[in-house]
Amino acid sequence: PIDTTWFHFIVTDVCGTPSDTDSIQIIVNPKPIISFTALPNDGCQPLFVDFTYTNTPTPSLFQWNFGDIQSASNISNAPSPVSHTYTNPGNYGVQCIATSLEGCIDSLTIPNMITVYSTPHAGMLAHPKVTHFLNPGISFESLSTGANQWNWDFGDNGTSVIENPQHFYMDTGVFLVWLKVISSHGCVDRTSDIVTVVPDFMMYVPTGFTADADGLNDVFCAKG
Repeated sequence: PIDTTWFHFIVTDVCGTPSDTDSIQIIVNPKPIISFTALPNDGCQPLFVDFTYTNTPTPSLFQWNFGDIQSASNISNAPSPVSHTYTNPGNYGVQCIATSLEGCIDSLTIPNMITVYSTPHAGMLAHPKVTHFLNPGISFESLSTGANQWNWDFGDNGTSVIENPQHFYMDTGVFLVWLKVISSHGCVDRTSDIVTVVPDFMMYVPTGFTADADGLNDVFCAKG
């Protein structure tokens, strides 16, 4: 039987004896009805996901398989939330095996339930890293991978969204340059480097002097 059912029996013999009867009830316990949700379903690595069992009555035992090689099946008496961290990009199917209080078992697998996007890698190079105030232009090269947006902060309130920009500094100093890169799925990585603009040293040579011992311009010398 697929449902709880009464079975009735009638027994007779060939001697004309009155028939005898009996009944028995076969109890069929239902399998657990499994449903669960994930929040979030997609995102950037590493992705932290909470799985929630959403049906009642609540089974007594759960076994989860999150679909990635980092996780063995987790057995838990608590239905939800169950948390898992995906560290590698990819699509992952999730399986829940539930056992009812009566010991009945069923499972549900949702293919490609979780999508993990690759995080870009930010890298940068400055040409040159140290320059002079009279030649304050520095070329920046993005060495990033997996990105389609570049946000530069040159450390002097200057910014750019060009992949490989050039920036001219208006003052001397040490500047912390930040590069934030963004992938097509909105995943972000950052890196930084330091560039330095030093003062230029000038040499002044006079065109004449007056050696008359009056204390003014008595000596011919270069100054810087």
